[in-house]
Amino acid sequence: MRPDIEPLPAHPQELMPVEPLWKGLKDDRLCNFAPEDAHQLNEEVLGESEASRDDQPRLRNFFHA
Repeated sequence: MRPDIEPLPAHPQELMPVEPLWKGLKDDRLCNFAPEDAHQLNEEVLGESEASRDDQPRLRNFFHA
């Protein structure tokens, strides 16, 4: 009897604790942000990710989830 082979995703989101952080930035904090260029987008993303660093309980929950 041969085993069934199932394709796996390149990176399962449930195993990557940074995914909820990026989703939160994209869907909540930056959802209505329309940058003029890539530099402005980069600056805003960096600023928002710096702000997220201060919320240690939230970041810890990403690992526990």
